[in-house]
Amino acid sequence: MSWDITPYTFILFIAAVTSFLWAAYGGYVIRKHGRKRYLIAFVIMTLSGTFWAILYAIQLASPTLEGKFLAYRIMHIGSLITPPAWLIFALAYTGRESWLTKKTIAAISFIPFALLVSIPTNPYQLAFTDVYIEFNVAQAVLVTENGPLYLMHLTYSYIIIFIGVILLLIYAVRSPSIVRRQAILLTVGAVVPTVINIIHLLNVPPLGSAVQINLTPISLAFSSVFFGIAIFRYRALDLRPIASEVVISQMGDGVIVIDQNETVVEINPAAKRLFGVDDVAIGSDIQTIIDAYPKLRAATEEDPHLISVANDTGMKLLQLTRSSLSIDTVTVGWVILCRDVTVQEEQRRELAAQNEQLDAFASSISHDLQTPLSVISGYATLAEETGDPTHFETIRKTVTEIETFRDELLALAKQGQTVTDPTPVQLADVVAEAADRIATDSLTIVNHADAVVLADRLRLQQVIDNLLRNARDHSTGPVIVTVRTTATGFVVEDDGPGVPESIRESLFDVGVTTHSGGSGFGLGIVRRIVEAHG
Repeated sequence: MSWDITPYTFILFIAAVTSFLWAAYGGYVIRKHGRKRYLIAFVIMTLSGTFWAILYAIQLASPTLEGKFLAYRIMHIGSLITPPAWLIFALAYTGRESWLTKKTIAAISFIPFALLVSIPTNPYQLAFTDVYIEFNVAQAVLVTENGPLYLMHLTYSYIIIFIGVILLLIYAVRSPSIVRRQAILLTVGAVVPTVINIIHLLNVPPLGSAVQINLTPISLAFSSVFFGIAIFRYRALDLRPIASEVVISQMGDGVIVIDQNETVVEINPAAKRLFGVDDVAIGSDIQTIIDAYPKLRAATEEDPHLISVANDTGMKLLQLTRSSLSIDTVTVGWVILCRDVTVQEEQRRELAAQNEQLDAFASSISHDLQTPLSVISGYATLAEETGDPTHFETIRKTVTEIETFRDELLALAKQGQTVTDPTPVQLADVVAEAADRIATDSLTIVNHADAVVLADRLRLQQVIDNLLRNARDHSTGPVIVTVRTTATGFVVEDDGPGVPESIRESLFDVGVTTHSGGSGFGLGIVRRIVEAHG
């Protein structure tokens, strides 16, 4: 007998090709973007639809009862997989992947698996009670009377399909409008083949009694189109995860995701650099990366935890916070945010040191002004009481000292500004000009500064003036000051008694002086000008 090829055979073949193409594209996406449970479930559904359509076409075309019955039994490998795969898909799509444990998947698949095992031998007529051929206007069709296990499977399949649809609808209501459109497409893709299958089983016209051909495999091809559009065109399952993945991978802060067992499931490039690890860290315990993790359990955004780590770039200070990941109020893991605060901490410490220095500086200014102000007040009272005009000379001299103090204070405030436009300066000329102003009978200046330097001439002049004046004012006898160049700069040195060892380290700090009448600003100004030149 020849094979019974009809238009239904070709339609089923087209349906199989359609489902297979979507399955192939889903496999390509999995290969490109990684294993996602919703994509795996989608591929399984479309492959099972492909298998179902092919075997059903063979069943229809087979000329004998034996051939049809063999194809019918093999066909169930595809048809029995579809409902559990749909529920797994719905759970994954709606963010309930934590429910998909091995035990849950086994429970979902138990009844379909039991029926699949019973179909080859049909013990106690659990799968079907009778098998025969009926003839319609188109061709010979295999008819089976379903047994109790098969009826149980059908009821169970409709229940889990309904559960999946409800999960999708609930998710759609709680989601933005674009996700709602995606969920509607997926719901239509699930409902259409279910309704067609019910019509076939209940033998409802016109798709039932008149035809007696199961159109469910064909409707599954249409479902694969709906699913494919929702998944790949609207990016229902891809856009948000990929967008999140891109953002996290490009973040400057480290991100580590751990599950309920505190196992690392994701780590971005920044975290790998901070902790000196690679992809091997995925799947390991978080404490293999962060030794101090137990302390981090109590860390929040308001109260982060600080740790020090060593990597290729040296020691880093990291600020760690831990936030929970929840699905429907159930905690499924945590996100650890790792921020490199090394620079900020150094700046904070520098600022604290500067504030301390500023407090000390303010106290020093207050103290240094107290004496001349007391002198002015005292001599003004004497001049008023005695009428002796010689007291006014002392007052004028003290006022001049205060003005000098003020000028040095203003100069100190300005000299920290960075030099942005240096020009070539002949150092020997600057030293010679300073010598004309500052040299005395007790101060001899030796000028060996034969070099051209890039500098702000006025600020460089202040440096030379302050250094020469400092040597003059702090010597008790004749002193020789030499200015000479070196391979990297210039040196100012004298043959005086030198600086006491106790203040050498702080000599250039503001307010430090060995002279009872000194402000302590001169060498502080020198330091700031030099630092401003880089």
